[in-house]
Amino acid sequence: MPNEHGQITEEDMKAPQGMIRLVMEDMRDGELEIIADFHQGHKPRIAIEAAQTLQEYSEHIYTLWDDQGNNISLED
Repeated sequence: MPNEHGQITEEDMKAPQGMIRLVMEDMRDGELEIIADFHQGHKPRIAIEAAQTLQEYSEHIYTLWDDQGNNISLED
């Protein structure tokens, strides 16, 4: 859960059991935002590719996290 300032914490990076969590970092202010949780598969990458085509979101950083809180490489 976000902390009292509305910021997501390290514990928030953990996706629900058996899922992948997509997190976006806004490069204007460094804010992190949970975008969605996905079942294993290619859909998170489709969402990232779609977001990067939109000018408003093209400069943001997107990361994927597993249910143990481990960062998943986008190249895998």
